[in-house]
Amino acid sequence: MSEKTVVSSENASISSISKTHDDSASTVRQGDGPTTSYAGREKHLVQFKTADDPLKAINWPLKRKILTVLLFGCTTMGSTIATSTYSSGTRGIAQDFSIDSDVASLGTSLILVGFGTGPLLWAPLSELYGRKLPTVVPYFIATCFIFATASGKDVQTLMIARFMAGFFGSAPLAITGGVLADLFTIEHRAIALTGYALAVIGGPALGMCNLSIAADFMVNLFLLC
Repeated sequence: MSEKTVVSSENASISSISKTHDDSASTVRQGDGPTTSYAGREKHLVQFKTADDPLKAINWPLKRKILTVLLFGCTTMGSTIATSTYSSGTRGIAQDFSIDSDVASLGTSLILVGFGTGPLLWAPLSELYGRKLPTVVPYFIATCFIFATASGKDVQTLMIARFMAGFFGSAPLAITGGVLADLFTIEHRAIALTGYALAVIGGPALGMCNLSIAADFMVNLFLLC
């Protein structure tokens, strides 16, 4: 009697294991996409209905693509301009806070450190939540920290604000490459990337030349009024 009980229990366990294996590897089709059941969980594959779907970014009209590239280019230029505008005022910052010029130049280094660490967060988020939200929200926060850089009352606030401005301002730098890949085919992607690179390179040059003059003019105008 005991031997029969042992044999039946072994058969039951083997059948249970095989049933679990079959259930975990089973694949069913529901709706438009395949649904794979694994360990009690379902994975849904979301796709466009057709390759010519007008909602797909690569099928957008050319005018809309160019406008999108211009917007992301201007956004990136705003972030890169912030790196060089500080450099022109390093001597004045050292005098105002009574610090050495080497310490004052740390503000330029910190924003570059932020540019290097920020994409580690923003690039993966753009793959999960789309390109727009992970670009707009960090860019707005970076703008707030740029204002904090201008209104900081001590050197600690200044340095922290510079790093945070670089960390949040790096979102356009990290995400625009994916935007160009979504918008253009391989044949036309190089042209769009070249135009975008001009905005990246031109930002620091514009910040060193024109914006320093414009800033002095605005300060003098404010003092006269």
